[in-house]
Amino acid sequence: MLVSTRKHTLRSTGRAILASAAVLVLLIGTGCESDPTGPSDEERQEAQALADEGFTLLISALDAETPDPAILNQAKGKFEDALDLDPENGDASVGLALTEIALMGTDPEILALIGEFGPLLGLEAASSPGLGKLAGGQAVTADPVFSAEKTLDWFRHGFARPGQVTPPPDLGAIQDLAEAVVLPVMELVMDLLAVVEDLDEWHLTLTAAMIGMEEGALEIDQTDVYMVDAVVHAMAAEIYAMVAYDMDTPTVMSDTLAVQAAFDQDTGTFMTLRTNGAANLGNSRTALLDGIARMNSFIAGLQTETDDQSDDLIKLDPTGLDGPTQEDLDEMQTGLAAVYLVLNGPQTVTEDFDDDGMDEDLQVDLSVLFTDPITDLKALLPPYTWDSTHQMYYWDGYMIGDFTVFIFPDPDFNGVLPQFTTDAEFKAFFDITYFGSPGPFTSGAPVLF
Repeated sequence: MLVSTRKHTLRSTGRAILASAAVLVLLIGTGCESDPTGPSDEERQEAQALADEGFTLLISALDAETPDPAILNQAKGKFEDALDLDPENGDASVGLALTEIALMGTDPEILALIGEFGPLLGLEAASSPGLGKLAGGQAVTADPVFSAEKTLDWFRHGFARPGQVTPPPDLGAIQDLAEAVVLPVMELVMDLLAVVEDLDEWHLTLTAAMIGMEEGALEIDQTDVYMVDAVVHAMAAEIYAMVAYDMDTPTVMSDTLAVQAAFDQDTGTFMTLRTNGAANLGNSRTALLDGIARMNSFIAGLQTETDDQSDDLIKLDPTGLDGPTQEDLDEMQTGLAAVYLVLNGPQTVTEDFDDDGMDEDLQVDLSVLFTDPITDLKALLPPYTWDSTHQMYYWDGYMIGDFTVFIFPDPDFNGVLPQFTTDAEFKAFFDITYFGSPGPFTSGAPVLF
């Protein structure tokens, strides 16, 4: 049976009687009545019973080899009915959030896209027990750095080669699906978890029978919810950024006219802001900042918990075997602080940028990518034009070897590198003295990638 209570401080029977009597005297003396707003005791009890039934269904679905969407939808209905009766029922809020994630993980269209294009985008689907079942029997992980590297590598080595036979992935379709289907679910999940975070010391206990254990129980509390919510915010931030710029490409890459139109530096729509692009980048930054706040709340909660930790889902462990150590939390906080600063203004990066054996200071302001988005990323590149003979784009000046034509039109890159005011300053700082490639869409172009 599901046991769900709010933690409270035990008071003596005498104090409880005196407190009740005092409240009763005040009510009689002032003629006040109880607040008619909010659910009644009966509605709260009914809501809790529905939440219990929902969790039974949810765990049953996740225990199956392949989660049954029909059972998940039954659980969803129970949680929704519970929240209709009592909008502040924490169990139902958490249950519905987990159910929505599980249902998204069983969506055939989403799973097909992950399976087909996952390696390109840095997404990996692999069998995983336990919590991995919340993704339809698969644990889906994303590495944004790997994702960017893979995407650029694929772009450089064959994305716009007109003679290629294999059509490119329909990245526009992925973006449309993410914006229309995935993001609304992520937003709903974040709203549901926020309900629990606003409650007074909520916790949920899953009994041994419910989670398939011979004995013991598992407690999920607000500290755990903060951690889950932080991860959801981070995932949402990445998706918001992914749908910011137009990534549509010609369906048939041998159609040179279509390729020429798509990548035209003045009129091509590729890598220009989508209709909601600026708003999505703003949402990405907000999600990251909110995620940082929730991760800090998770760390603070983990450090200050005083209840029995033996059954906690996440707990501090000096050995690092059953949970993070204090050193792990310190490292997390250092990283979170660094990301927070990056999202809020220019930072100084010190490296040997020109390979002269000495470090240089570079001012970098990544916050403008979110607050003042670049309208067209292609416009930041040195001029390039279409060569009809070779059916390929080339850097202007390459055919005649005129490096002075290779000019970065916006050397501070829309404020990302605020210390540069001229193309010459930018090139001198990074020691750019040659053409790296005949064109922006072939391999081996260090000046571009």
